Amino acid sequence: MSSIISKTAGDLFMPSSNQGLKINPEILNWGRTSLNLSIEDVAKKMKQEPEIIQEWESGSNHPTYVQLENLSNIYKIPVAVFLFPEIPEAYKIRSSFRTLPDSAYEKLDAHMIQLFRNQKAIQENMKELDEISNKNEAAFSDKIENIRAGFQKKDFDCDSLRSFFSISLEQQKSWKDSKEALERWIFAFESKGILVTRDAFKNDDISGFCLYDDVYPLICLNNSHTENRCIFTLFHEFAHLVMQTGGIAERADYYIEELQPDDREIEIMCNKIAGKFLVPDDDFEKEVRRLQRDAKIGFCEEFVFELADIYHVSGEVILRKFLDFDIITPEIYNQLVLKWSNYAKNKKEDKKDEGKDSGGNYFSTKAVYLGDTYLKTVLSAYHENKITDMDASLYLGGVKTDNIPKLEEAAVKRWSKWNK
Repeated sequence: MSSIISKTAGDLFMPSSNQGLKINPEILNWGRTSLNLSIEDVAKKMKQEPEIIQEWESGSNHPTYVQLENLSNIYKIPVAVFLFPEIPEAYKIRSSFRTLPDSAYEKLDAHMIQLFRNQKAIQENMKELDEISNKNEAAFSDKIENIRAGFQKKDFDCDSLRSFFSISLEQQKSWKDSKEALERWIFAFESKGILVTRDAFKNDDISGFCLYDDVYPLICLNNSHTENRCIFTLFHEFAHLVMQTGGIAERADYYIEELQPDDREIEIMCNKIAGKFLVPDDDFEKEVRRLQRDAKIGFCEEFVFELADIYHVSGEVILRKFLDFDIITPEIYNQLVLKWSNYAKNKKEDKKDEGKDSGGNYFSTKAVYLGDTYLKTVLSAYHENKITDMDASLYLGGVKTDNIPKLEEAAVKRWSKWNK
């Protein structure tokens, strides 16, 4: 099993708790800086003076085993990694987001970076499970060969992408609600070999991110956001994957201006492709005329959300369309985006105050977070006795072995609802 989630130093050595360990100080420094933690942050968590942490990182002093265990908990990496001669490839996350400016990456908190690592682990675990099951997954680049060329064109052709997913615009508009729309799109993505996971980011500014891999590309969505926003994020990140880059979907557009020209062009293109695919220009014009004729209303917030419900996208996507069509000014666009953002934040705070933010059933939530393809792969290997119950527990993010049946029951219930 991948060392990124399963190995601990306890089964490798057990020195005296007071004995200093000669570890790799470079990895100790990397463990801290990779989570954007300062010397002072770690010193406070360890209840040590900052000078002690500096000595450990310089190699002039060494932490005890107990202290190393505490550092392991803070840095969210196994103790054994501190003994490695170099940083394991699986933990090198920064390079996956080359389009994100350093100033933006350095603002990410430790929870967010740990989430990147966890999703990277899922990719590596899928490869391990493939080896165990003697399965050879086709390369993602081969699957998208026919549509990749179209992504480079200024006049992007949506028809090739609709054929790729086998979902017409009529089907998209016929879905009952946004919840069904999100589930249908996720199923379409996973049927093409893209892992789709979800999590609570604890960061409302990030809608999702993707990690490129030519065997198991992955998109992770912020489950705290609305289904409509998640749908747009899916396609924004899919565009990144087609261009063979990782990416982070930020709610605000200001960071795009900080990018290098080539990277800025990629971000703009990803937004354009997602918007044009989900809300095609010609169909949008038809729906606008129809609503104006039937409802006899002009531009207003009600009009925006009426259109958003038709396409199962966020109000901001529709608002952007109005801006692109010169129906509204940039000032109106910015005012409404800010208004809706503040409303969403206040609504979220009200839920917390009322105690309604409980998160639901643990096993149902866990099944959603792990993603259908990944969970099915682990459970299949488990039932075929290709992995032990302890292996399954680790692959499933620490679910207790006794609770694996409960997790499976929750997953099967969800799959039957959506015919997955």
